[in-house]
Amino acid sequence: MMPPDPMQPPGGYGLELPPGTSGFEPSSPRPPLHQLASTALALAILGFFGCLCCVGYLLSAGAVVAGIFAIFAIDRQPDQYRGKGVAIAGIVLGVLGPIFWLALMFFLGSFHFFYRTPVLHDGGLWVRSKSASLEAEQRASVRD
Repeated sequence: MMPPDPMQPPGGYGLELPPGTSGFEPSSPRPPLHQLASTALALAILGFFGCLCCVGYLLSAGAVVAGIFAIFAIDRQPDQYRGKGVAIAGIVLGVLGPIFWLALMFFLGSFHFFYRTPVLHDGGLWVRSKSASLEAEQRASVRD
C-alpha cells in the first residue's frame, strides 16, 4: 500500500468529483446593461459637477428622463437587459445634484449678506462707511 499523497486533502470531505471537473455549472450569460441606464448615471455625474454653470441643470434633467425611460425599458424586458439600480442611481443623483448646489449657493449668499463689510468706492479711494466717504469728499474739496 502506498502512503497518501501529502499534497492531496484526505478523503471523506465533501463530494468526490470526477477528474477534470470543477464543480461549478456554467451559468447563463448575464444580460447587458441597458444603455439608457448608464447614460442616466453619466449625465447625473456630469450634471452634479456641472451645476456650477447652467449646463449642469440641463444635464441633471436629462439624467432623470433617461433613468425613467431606462427603468421602463428594463421592466418591459427583464430577461434581455439589466441595470435598474444604475438607472435609479442616475435619477437620484440627477435630482439631488441641483438641490445640493442650490442649497450651497443659498447658504453662501446668505452668509455673504449677513457677514459682509460694506465697501464703497469713492473717487479712487476705498472707504468702509458713508461717514468716511463724506470725510474723503471734504478732504478732496479742501485740496481743490
